[in-house]
Amino acid sequence: MVGLKTHAKMMLVTRREGRQLKRYAHLSTGNYNPRTARLYTDWSHLTTDARLTADVENVFVHLASHSRLPKLNRVLLAPFYLHQKMIAKINDLAQVAGAGGQGRIVAKMNALTDDALIQALIRAGQKGVKIDLIVRGAPYLPAQVPGVTDNIRVRSVIGRFWSTQGLLLSPRWG
Repeated sequence: MVGLKTHAKMMLVTRREGRQLKRYAHLSTGNYNPRTARLYTDWSHLTTDARLTADVENVFVHLASHSRLPKLNRVLLAPFYLHQKMIAKINDLAQVAGAGGQGRIVAKMNALTDDALIQALIRAGQKGVKIDLIVRGAPYLPAQVPGVTDNIRVRSVIGRFWSTQGLLLSPRWG
């Protein structure tokens, strides 16, 4: 699609089983490159869940026909829903933790550079949410800074140091 980076690892198989059509969807974070697989792991999910398979089918119809994307049930698709929903989910966990409950976030991403997402994670960590981030590229979030990001751990695949916006992240931060 012009102007939109299409970067999804999805597969949909529809097959006839008896008199019915059955959908199988495969969702993944990686490209199964054997070289990069030595550095970090990818997530892969094979499902027949009707809500997920319907969402995958709707995404493919949207990409193939430029039709309007219907409301998806389970898939959070950028640039339509992902950013807003991720921040809402982080805020929900922060509210639970702030009320004395428990919350935990484990997230894997290529880079963490979005200001609104970083601020939501910091606020959630300050409310008591335990956060573990695995960042393949640039981690702009300094983790385990006393009084600021105590509950956030960042593991970066790029190396021991990453300097950005005048901030040097030391090995103790991630």
